[in-house]
Amino acid sequence: ALKAKLEKKVSKEDIARLFGNVDTIVDLQKKLLEGLEVRFAEWHATQRIGDIFVFFAPFLRLYLDYSNNYA
Repeated sequence: ALKAKLEKKVSKEDIARLFGNVDTIVDLQKKLLEGLEVRFAEWHATQRIGDIFVFFAPFLRLYLDYSNNYA
């Protein structure tokens, strides 16, 4: 019943546009988290995490694409 109500209000095209790259974002988040967890597990006084974010920076554009679909 809920699905039928949602389909009346939100088209399949809208759902695909809004959530089309969610799986990719979730995968990215998992990899980013894994990198941070490994780094934190080996943490020492001079440890840094910036290189992890620099590595993932090109992929963060996915969030821009995702958020722009709400405009």
